[in-house]
Amino acid sequence: MLHSPFKSSLNKMKKAVVIAFVFMLSAIHVNAQVKFTEGVIIFKVDSILSHKRPIDSSSVSVSEIRLYKKNNLRRMDIISPSTPDSMSSFTITQILNEKGMYLVIDSPLLNSLRKSASFETIEELEQRPAHFAISGKITHCTYRETFKKVIVLGTQAETVYRVEKDPDRTWKLLVAKNIDTSFSLFLPEYQKLTGTPLEFYFDDNNIELLHLKAQSITEKPIDDALFTIGPEFDILPAETKISPSKTN
Repeated sequence: MLHSPFKSSLNKMKKAVVIAFVFMLSAIHVNAQVKFTEGVIIFKVDSILSHKRPIDSSSVSVSEIRLYKKNNLRRMDIISPSTPDSMSSFTITQILNEKGMYLVIDSPLLNSLRKSASFETIEELEQRPAHFAISGKITHCTYRETFKKVIVLGTQAETVYRVEKDPDRTWKLLVAKNIDTSFSLFLPEYQKLTGTPLEFYFDDNNIELLHLKAQSITEKPIDDALFTIGPEFDILPAETKISPSKTN
């Protein structure tokens, strides 16, 4: 039988080995996560909660959202499918670069018109929260963190609840805190949210509420051209821009 001091030392060594092993597993787990420094996240509509029209996936206002990142460059494409009432498919593109935020609508209905893009400067973007608070455009909400972790598409996400007083509703989100895509600049209703949601809701002017879920997170080189506006575009001030939702 081992003398008690030796037995105690052996137990301490065992504990040290176990702790070291746990740290090794944690390091492997962290390294396995998608860092997403450059690439694209693709979201698909997972379910539809309609407010003012019948629930019909064929008439959904948004079918897919693509979110691109490259260093400090960002881009979001909101893709709308064609509908039974002959509304053609169109894409709303928002581009964030060192100059500011551009918004472009690409639709067959606009092919006969000269191309244009609305523009907000970096300074205007910084003033957005105060402007929205004064105008009442953003619903008052709070975010309740749960610190409940899950792995989504190889990256760690946290369950976060968005709680609104008016309307009275609570949204359950899955948010990747370690992925910075400037998400709230594209969808200002999430302006108080930190990180990138991998499951979230898109409120189309209170006409329909869509739940979107990330289908892929792909780390890959992105062409710089995706973050630029060509000289063929007329640049308009942001006040004249069209809302990034369907008009009904």
